[in-house]
Amino acid sequence: MFWRVATNELRQQFRQGVLTLLGLLLLFLLGITLAARFATFSSNEAANREATHRVREQWISQGPKHPHSGAHFGTYVFRQSFPVEVLEPGITSFSGQIFPLVTHQRDFPIGMPIENKTSFTRYGELSPGVIGLALLSLFAVLSGYGVVAIERQDGTLRLLLAAGVSPATILLGKLSGLACAIGILWFVKCLLEAMVVGSLATSPGVSTADMWLRFAGYQGVHLAYLMVWVTMIVSISAWIKQPRVALAVLLSFWIGNTILLPRIASTTVRLFLPEPSTEEFSGAIKHDISFRPDGTEWVNGWSKQLITDTLRHYGVQRIEDLPVGYAGIMLKSSDAHYEEIFAIHFERLHKLHERQQRWHHALSFLGPWVAARSLLEGFAGSDLAHSARFAEAAERYRRSFVESTNDVAERRGKGSGWEVEVEREYWQSVPDFHYDPPTATWAFAQHFVSIGVLSTWLFAVLVGFYFSRFHLQDGT
Repeated sequence: MFWRVATNELRQQFRQGVLTLLGLLLLFLLGITLAARFATFSSNEAANREATHRVREQWISQGPKHPHSGAHFGTYVFRQSFPVEVLEPGITSFSGQIFPLVTHQRDFPIGMPIENKTSFTRYGELSPGVIGLALLSLFAVLSGYGVVAIERQDGTLRLLLAAGVSPATILLGKLSGLACAIGILWFVKCLLEAMVVGSLATSPGVSTADMWLRFAGYQGVHLAYLMVWVTMIVSISAWIKQPRVALAVLLSFWIGNTILLPRIASTTVRLFLPEPSTEEFSGAIKHDISFRPDGTEWVNGWSKQLITDTLRHYGVQRIEDLPVGYAGIMLKSSDAHYEEIFAIHFERLHKLHERQQRWHHALSFLGPWVAARSLLEGFAGSDLAHSARFAEAAERYRRSFVESTNDVAERRGKGSGWEVEVEREYWQSVPDFHYDPPTATWAFAQHFVSIGVLSTWLFAVLVGFYFSRFHLQDGT
């Protein structure tokens, strides 16, 4: 009898034509969004590869000059994207993708993709991830709000119970039928997205196995999220006797969870955990670089002490008599001071962002949307954790090539060391930037809170589903 109830529910879902119409709408919106995202992603990747090559050529071809001048000339690195990011851009549309790397300064990334789009584009921008979560859950509500309530209203539920069918069998059959109907739409969506992601598998530096593991995790999040909704829909349809009331309750929750909660959570977090403005952040760094905690100027005491220590170390009386370039020694010491201050302030800012994210996730216990989106961004490589990891790699590279220029200024110079010049051979010896992207398992480990929230919701709706069978005892 279970299979009969399930197959009958599945037939009814498609016989009514509503789900078919919704499925066509889904394919239309998803197709347009995938095409737009694929074009944007491909063009950005091609532009980044060309820019990376051009920047490297500029670094190598900067001509004879003092190595410190080369460090001021600097270079750029471009954030690496994962193919699955074509499905969920996450924070990458609103965060810089280009990292300027120069001496004495750790800059914020520049070049936000959203800046190059018109206001109309920004207003209507969607991602396949948003469509998958929002529309499939909405379609499940519109198709399934009456799976039990309408049966009760029409009197067929009482007939089924009189025929000896248990409430548990009816509910499990209804759940399976609705899940299969929505699952068919998800499967078609999955195939379309797999075709798009698979076409990007030949991108340089992409591990095919890790890419498909990320894709599997991305689709698994959709399945878990839809399972929460389908189970909740059947339960509410069993608990609430009037179909219209069940629809109103489900739509209200969908609006609150999908539209209102993310905005309320973001506003609340930024209200209680505000981050400093760019001017405040930069001003604090400049102050700490210039002054010690006791208020005295850093540069005066540091400069005198460094000269004294250096002359004593090499056993000479004047800087002009040094067997090495003092410029390199001085630059190493000053850069060490700068890097210490930058590290403190950027780490403080990163921890603030992490606290904001934790509170944002805590508020997601009011609805599973935030947790699901967070997981999608994690598997797509477009979340805060991936961005911070790349930024740290870029900063390590900046320090390494700046240190290299200071080393050569010290080794090749004599006296003050400012007369040293290096040519193309040296610029070529500085290694190019290389980034080892994290794996899918690393991405999974960054989102235990979101996994816990989504698991809690799934457990809660399953408990509600279990107890909903007691509301079908008499069919009224």
